[in-house]
This record gives sequence, C-alpha cells and structure tokens, in this order.
Amino acid sequence: MKKRAQAAKNQRKLFGNLVFLLSRETPIYILQHLILSFGGDFVLQDDIPEDEKESAKVMKRITHICMDRPIPVGTQDKSKEYVQPQYIVDCVNNLFLLPTKPYLPGVVSFHSLKILTNLDFLGCPSPFVSVH
Repeated sequence: MKKRAQAAKNQRKLFGNLVFLLSRETPIYILQHLILSFGGDFVLQDDIPEDEKESAKVMKRITHICMDRPIPVGTQDKSKEYVQPQYIVDCVNNLFLLPTKPYLPGVVSFHSLKILTNLDFLGCPSPFVSVH
C-alpha cells in the first residue's frame, strides 16, 4: 500500500518544476486544470506584462511554451521547450514526461495521423485512403 501511495504522490508532481506559457489558441481551461492537477504552473499569453522588465521576469520562469501553430521563423527562444497542447495530455495519460521533439508546434503528430488513417472505428472511410 505504501508503494501505491508513493506512486500517486509522485504522479501529482508530474509537472512539478515546469511552468507553461499557454498561447491564446490553445484549449486553456482543460490545460490549466491538467497542469495544476499535476503540480505545474502556467502563465497565459494575455497575462504577460507590457513592461519589458516585468515581462523578462515572467519569461525567465517559463520552461515550456504551449502553442498550436507553427513557430514564427527567428522567434524561437532556445532556453524554452516548444510543445503542442497534446504534449500535456499525453504526459498525463502516460504519467511521465515525454520527449518534446515529436510535439513541436507545426509538426503533425503521430497520434493525429493514426486517428485520421484509422477511422474504421467510427464506420467512416479515411479521407487519406483511396477506396476502389
């Protein structure tokens, strides 16, 4: 029983040292809930101060930038991890932090492709598979 309790305690700290910047286009409410439930913190894009000094303080805390559009060329901060919203959901589902590279904004994720090419469970043919 102690092992199970310890595992549950560790799971609640999954995002313990992480601070996510949530862009406007992401599903903010569900991401907030998941991040806080697993020990993380977040900043909303609209809450970043206008003042350059204050903005720099906030940005210094951020470890991950969660966005659902491609990263504009020349704007990537090398000290941050860039992820799609699905990264947060998949980490929670797997109960450990996944590598961020497959979740780079603008990259079509494996999971999305898998669903789109396997719509048989809905009784629908895939739009990407030709039917003869």
